[in-house]
Amino acid sequence: MELKVLEYLTKDTFVFVNPQYSIKDEKGKEWSCPDLVALNFRDRLVFVIEVSTGWKTKRLQEKVQHCDKQWIDKLRAQLLKLKVIDDSWNFEVQVFVRKHAIRAFTNIIQTGTKVRVVALETLGESWEWPRG
Repeated sequence: MELKVLEYLTKDTFVFVNPQYSIKDEKGKEWSCPDLVALNFRDRLVFVIEVSTGWKTKRLQEKVQHCDKQWIDKLRAQLLKLKVIDDSWNFEVQVFVRKHAIRAFTNIIQTGTKVRVVALETLGESWEWPRG
């Protein structure tokens, strides 16, 4: 499923995507490893992307709810230190989940947090049995 998301993201030629990007802590040890990290060079935007095909998404919801601590703070510091980005770049979390889980994510998103929730079904995947 990550491959479908990767194809979707890279349709924009200004977007570079790195799967399983290792975010390090201050000591250089792996802190977190989101499914994908994408850089949109046109819009100067970094995306932290998680993909879940599971029915239960509570653990992912907790990560998204605390996205600054979970990903963004350390990723920003890491990319700045590597001179990949400068202070003008913004960050956004994108979560690709089955459509039944969208409401659970929209209910936990804090005001001011840039989180986009996308139904996997919009990428052409169906999770429902055909009727008939």
